Amino acid sequence: MRKAKKLSDITESIILRSLEKNSQSYRLTYKLSKSWNNIVGSKIALMVKVSEVKDNGEILLKLHNNSYGLEVNSYKQLIVERINMHLGRDYISKVVIVS
Repeated sequence: MRKAKKLSDITESIILRSLEKNSQSYRLTYKLSKSWNNIVGSKIALMVKVSEVKDNGEILLKLHNNSYGLEVNSYKQLIVERINMHLGRDYISKVVIVS
């Protein structure tokens, strides 16, 4: 008897297959968004979310509230380090904050 698959696993599989046709940046945006809280921690995750990962190594982060801008700016290097550690390689080189 086959084990039933979780809907979230099926959905993720469909999304990743559709993203395979697109650039690596779309796949990274999705993967980082999905694990964002685990990557940067709950404090930072409450302030910003992944908006877009660009092919040039930039990540655009969207503020949940404009008042977080200065604090998030002080975490940029930490965010880069945690993302790259999660990815297992130095892909992200710059954080850009958008509101």
